[in-house]
Amino acid sequence: MLLLQPGVIFAFIGGSIGEVEIPAARVRQGALVLYTTALKVSDLIAKDFYCVDTLDPEDTETGYQRLLNTARAKKLADYIVNGQDSKDAFLPTSVFLATDKTIEFNAEDNSITFDVASVGPFSVVDGQHRLEGLKLAAQKEWPSS
Repeated sequence: MLLLQPGVIFAFIGGSIGEVEIPAARVRQGALVLYTTALKVSDLIAKDFYCVDTLDPEDTETGYQRLLNTARAKKLADYIVNGQDSKDAFLPTSVFLATDKTIEFNAEDNSITFDVASVGPFSVVDGQHRLEGLKLAAQKEWPSS
């Protein structure tokens, strides 16, 4: 499971990404292994990087995420874009992504390496509105500085 810390860089590229190698801290909680790291928004919103398993009110056996509130995500996107001028846009909470695949951890340089096509898409455990807000913000026209 990845615990993604705030502090991502805005650069929308779109398309797919391949192998990712990034600094990370490994945390063990019982048998569970977690990695905390920071990713670029362009990586987070790349095609097939994550998926949201939305709760189906008709079928209680599938999904666990509530339906996306697009107004909430748009409000977050506006906050991010408007906060760039004053440099005070900040998302104080992390995004939790999970996979049942193995992610390699290099203890020598404290980094993780994974191929998105092999490991992904990551399941969003927490943060679907933050991810959608970041995605919408990355797609907006930015004021020139």
